[in-house]
Amino acid sequence: MPAYLIARAIVTDSDGYATYSVDVPTIVDRFTGRFLARGGRTIGLEGPDFDGRIVIIEFPDLVAVERFYNSTEYQSLKRRREPFGMVEFIAVEGI
Repeated sequence: MPAYLIARAIVTDSDGYATYSVDVPTIVDRFTGRFLARGGRTIGLEGPDFDGRIVIIEFPDLVAVERFYNSTEYQSLKRRREPFGMVEFIAVEGI
């Protein structure tokens, strides 16, 4: 069953964040992920406004999401990203 990694990011330094985001696709691909949304324009329809970046990545299942997120490769990138913003991640099974 497919699973989706959803990220909400508040970027505080866009130049610094770009050094992280340029390397993410290679690792996502290595762990069989596929970007569905990556920081495009958003429109709030209900609830509090969110003026940040939204990313949605599809993986084959939740195990693949966890392998990606917990991988040495991604954890190294995560440490590079942390000074440049705050990110929340959630993984959810699809249908």
